[in-house]
Amino acid sequence: FRKAVLYILELERIPLIRPAPTQSAKEKVLLRLPAKASSNRRVQAYLMRRGIDSDIIDYFVSKGLIYESHPYHNTVFVGLSEKGEPAYAALRSTGQKRFAGEAAGSQKAYAFSFSGGRPTTVHVFESAIDLLSYATLQKLRGADWKTESYVSLGGCAFSIGEGLPPSLRRMLHEKPNIRTIKLHLDNDRAGRSYAQAIIAQFADDEVDTDYQVLDRPPPCGKDVNDYLIMKLKQAQEKQNLKQNEQEAR
Repeated sequence: FRKAVLYILELERIPLIRPAPTQSAKEKVLLRLPAKASSNRRVQAYLMRRGIDSDIIDYFVSKGLIYESHPYHNTVFVGLSEKGEPAYAALRSTGQKRFAGEAAGSQKAYAFSFSGGRPTTVHVFESAIDLLSYATLQKLRGADWKTESYVSLGGCAFSIGEGLPPSLRRMLHEKPNIRTIKLHLDNDRAGRSYAQAIIAQFADDEVDTDYQVLDRPPPCGKDVNDYLIMKLKQAQEKQNLKQNEQEAR
């Protein structure tokens, strides 16, 4: 909401008077990770319902980057700092009530991400779920998903003048071998506007223009996870049809 107001003020050329920060605003808020549940059973079941490959889930769970919180049993997606310490945590409910948020003290620059090897391409997503969905699609295509770089943005919020999204900016800084940026943002109005805003940033003289920035939204569905579920459903229907034909012979 704050960023939307700032955006409108800038469009209307309304001067903004910023109050002096209070002492509490100056103080850095430390990340408060939710407590861990005794198992990750609900999280694993939830992610598999979303079509995420079980081996990919197990990999991130084994690294401590995904776990189940206590007592609310939310899915926690952890982002690490340069020192390998938790610096970000996205929360997503596993139950019927929809809930998505971030743990207090989360730093957007360290939003949920993964990078393997020395890839020259980074895939950009709005959420951790979409990131995992794309990794699953890569595996379904027969590709080695661990050789890619992926970064989530921790939501779709953009303000003119703030530059690139923090997590993307950090990824590009840490991985100088990356030359291609593929934006897999949502097919809704916000996702399309955000993708164009990011592309516009690379037209700025202050940003390295050697990057190739490609807009690659999911071919259908609202987001990458929707597209994954559609692909899995199509594969299941094809398998059922093949089985029925064999039984009819």
